[in-house]
Amino acid sequence: LPPFPEDFGLTTDIPLERLIPTVSLRLNYIHWVEDLIGGQGEPRRGIDIGTGASCIYPLLGASMNGWHYLATEVDDICLDYATRNVEQNNLSDLIKGELFHYVVL
Repeated sequence: LPPFPEDFGLTTDIPLERLIPTVSLRLNYIHWVEDLIGGQGEPRRGIDIGTGASCIYPLLGASMNGWHYLATEVDDICLDYATRNVEQNNLSDLIKGELFHYVVL
């Protein structure tokens, strides 16, 4: 079975009408970034552009490595869920969410 957020001690709530990411692919990306910049140790900061309702990249990076994130989103419903996911996992000190209003198409 593929990994789920619960496998990492995370709880998430995602609306069914929004995208539901596969955790295994996101986890592979986090491991790739760890290989590039290192895992724990010196504070690392990242920006997740289009974090989605799950906020999965920041949740994984913050919970596994203590990385700090700015999670941006253009959809206020997704940002609301992302914020709740961050709060219910007690990661508000590492992850900040921002609604991005201006998108150039």
